[in-house]
Amino acid sequence: MPHCTLSWDPEMTKDDGQEVCYTCRSDPSGSIYSISSRSQTSEARLTQLQSICSDCCGIRFGDEVACVSRDCPVFYARLKAASALKDTLSLAGRALEVIEHEW
Repeated sequence: MPHCTLSWDPEMTKDDGQEVCYTCRSDPSGSIYSISSRSQTSEARLTQLQSICSDCCGIRFGDEVACVSRDCPVFYARLKAASALKDTLSLAGRALEVIEHEW
């Protein structure tokens, strides 16, 4: 069953082919807050993992981490967090387009 990409509530099915359910579209401020909160959480998680990798590699935070240690769980967690952030930002962009169109 398709669900709303913002609320993830299976009861809140997508209507009219929209990615965002009517409930989320009718509460733009709450939806924008939800998107912002998810983005900040994803960014914070990635930053935390990048900091760990930077310390381990002995480089300054903010410099590119060139670690490719395949036996390090932080390496995989960092890749997963980067992918999650990318997905979250993509979702945020699409959802904001829908919400802005409703305004």
